[in-house]
Order: sequence, then C-alpha cells, then structure tokens
Amino acid sequence: MITKLRETIQKHNLLEKGDHVIVGVSGGPDSICLLYVLFDLKDEYQLDLSVVHINHMLRGKDADEDETYVKELCSKEGIPFYSYKINVREMGKRMSTGEEEAGRKARYDAFLEILKKTNADKIAIAQNMNDQAETLLMRLVRGSGLDGLAGIDYKRDGIIIRPLLDISREEIEQYCKDNNLKPRTDKTNLKAIYTRNKIRLELIPYLEDNFNSRIISNLWKTAKILKEDKDFIYSFVNEAYKKCCIQKIDKEVHIQKEKYEKLHPAVKKRVILKAIGDLGVHQDIGTIHLESVLHIIDENKTSAGLDLPYDIRVEVGYENIVITRNKAEKSFQGFCYKLEWGNNIQIKELSASLYWEIAANSGQEISKNDYIKFFDYDKFKAPLVVRTRKSGDRFSPLGMAGSKKLKDFYIDEKIPRKQREKIPLVCCGSDVAWIIGYRVSDRFKIDDTTRRILILKYIPEISC
Repeated sequence: MITKLRETIQKHNLLEKGDHVIVGVSGGPDSICLLYVLFDLKDEYQLDLSVVHINHMLRGKDADEDETYVKELCSKEGIPFYSYKINVREMGKRMSTGEEEAGRKARYDAFLEILKKTNADKIAIAQNMNDQAETLLMRLVRGSGLDGLAGIDYKRDGIIIRPLLDISREEIEQYCKDNNLKPRTDKTNLKAIYTRNKIRLELIPYLEDNFNSRIISNLWKTAKILKEDKDFIYSFVNEAYKKCCIQKIDKEVHIQKEKYEKLHPAVKKRVILKAIGDLGVHQDIGTIHLESVLHIIDENKTSAGLDLPYDIRVEVGYENIVITRNKAEKSFQGFCYKLEWGNNIQIKELSASLYWEIAANSGQEISKNDYIKFFDYDKFKAPLVVRTRKSGDRFSPLGMAGSKKLKDFYIDEKIPRKQREKIPLVCCGSDVAWIIGYRVSDRFKIDDTTRRILILKYIPEISC
C-alpha cells in the first residue's frame, strides 16, 4: 500500500520535502492508517507531523475515550497533539443545519486554526476510495452536475490533501491489521442515521449484491474520468472569469454583466460557482440554488437578490452581478442631525462631517465639486437637517420643472439599493435640498435675486 500511496502523492504533488503536515485523526481506521503511512514517509519527505482531534461531544464516554486514545498514541510517537471539544449538536442548531454539516465545519475550522498557529504547510484528511464512491452517489441522488459528480479533489487550495483517495477501505483495514494497529470504532458509523451512513450501509451493499460487485472501484473510476473533464472545462472557465470579474475584494466579487451575458450557459454556471469558491465556500451549492441564481440574473431585475447557503448572497446591480459573503452585518439605522448656526455637524454613523458658511453673492462660479455646493440662503424657510431618506421623499433636480420621488431618482441614476440607505440628504422641511454627492434641488438654486449664499461642504470621512 505504501507504494500505491507514494504514486498518488507524486502524481498529484501532495507533499514537498520539509512540509509540516497537520493530520486530522479521529481514532478510526482511516485516520490511524493515514497517520502511520505519513509517519512511514516521514524521513523520505523530511516531514514534521502534528495531530488535531475533534471531540464532537455526541457519544459521551466513547468520544472521551477516543480523545484519550489519540492523545496517548501521539505521546508514544512523539507527535504534537491538539484537541478540541465542540458541541456539534448545539452548533448545528445555531447554524440551522444538520450535525453532519456542523461537524464538518467544526473540523475544518480547527484544522485551519492549528495550521495558522503552527505555521504548517498542509492539512491531511483521511478520505479514501470508498468515501469517493459514497460522495458520488450522495450527490447523484441529491441532484448534481458534472462538477459535483467529479467527486472529492486530491488537493484543495494547495493546503488540504487527501493521500488515501486511491486506497480502498478494505486495504486500510488490512494495513491496520498487518501493522498491529488497534483503531477505535465509532459505533454511529454502523447505524443508518445519516445520509452518508445509509448510502454506505444500505445502498452500496444493495448495488453490490444486485448489480455490480465492483461498484466501489467503478464509481471511483467514474469520478476520476469526470474530474478530467471538469479540469478541461475549467481551463475555459478560468479565462472567462478573468475577463468578467472586474473587482474582487475581501468577501465580495463583482462580475461585469455585459461580458457575462455573452458566455455559454455551461460557463455561466461555473463562473458563479468559481466566484463563490473564491469567497471561501467549497461545499456543494445545490442545483436548485444555482438555477435560482441564473433565474434572477436572466430576469435582469435591478436590485434583485438571493440568499444562498454558507452566508452567500447574490445581487443583480445595474452593471454588475455582486456576490458577497454575507456575514451577519448589522442593518444601517439611519440618522438625522439639525444644522444649528454656529456649529458644524459631525455624522458619526458615516465618520463624516458637514461644514457651512454664509457669504455675500459676488458672482461666484457654480461649484463643480460633488461635495461643495452653493444655495440661495434666503430661500430656506425652515430649519435645515442632514438625514437619511424617508418613505415618500421627493426631489426637484436642478434644471427640472416639478418634482419626482427620491426612489425614482435613485433608480434613474442607477444607485445600488444598499448604497441608497447611507446617502446623506440636506433637507428643508419636507424638501430635499441636496442629495450629497449627487444633485442639488432646483428650488434652492442661486439666481439673479440671490443676496446671500449658503456654502455647504461635506467631508466624506474625518481624518484621524
């Protein structure tokens, strides 16, 4: 088996000499096998190994004994050991998801934390050939395209590696037996209480007995073939993504609609999936969710939005499709400040300020600065305030007879909906005098009768 494993490592470039590898070890046969085969390769690859164990707090005394077993084993072999106790059942409730998904997240969060803490290079996971077959079947029954059916990758993000993907569970158990290893048995794996367990314990044995005794290896081969096809397709997708993606910042990707709309439907789907992946979400986004995303994009309703699993949100803007990692951001509450003569206004909600002064009309030129505007001071018949918008606000844009709804102005100017909530407005009574950063009102403009000018200067961000 070591020879087979070595071939997998070399073919997929899973290890480099001098790597520090974090090994996820539950105490079961798969992870114990992984730990010891890496230990066998330790000198050849000059590896440093550390172990992370997660106690999911689902099996009481058995789970505690698993933790003790792995800890003692690491002590015996001189391997640094890190353990976490995480109540996965409570975590699943908070996440509004199942225990399987909560447990997966808990494990990867812990692995990444120790990776950063120890400045390690790789995280080794003990998924094997049987896991690959089970994953393909699970995705097939749930509904998946080629990307999902390509199965589990040998390597992800250059960090997460799965050296046992070409090794069957039968080979793993034989390795443990031959080397006198005594892994722990998780009794919940013998109960058909989770989807994967049902596939492992009920569906696969049925397929083996009634259709093909080599179903595991055949499904594994199918995943490998589809993975090759997927890689070929993504050589085109990556080029399309570079052309469409006009901005990528932390937790946000912008895709240019004009270029995106020219793509083949198969590429369109994968551009969206790649954007989601770039935001750190590598789990399956279900076909139903992806179709919903494509639907709101095709409808082209500006400001349409859709929330997806894993805190992902997709919004259709005027020019861009914006995909964000929507982490529990507090809603903007708005503000209203009265402009009192003699005092400038500090707008703490925007870290901004509004300055003013009154000057005699001496033929000043109209300011072209978006944040400095002149008004006829004597046309203001009520106190001035600077505030955020209210339902029913109306505005008379400079040069236009009559008024229009502020909402309609925002739509005409193609201002994104989320941005509208934070735009400060200078108002006189019920009249909007200045949409700061955009337009001034025709009702308060300077004309030939103006004697005194109100000069308002907005500073978008106060310097520290």
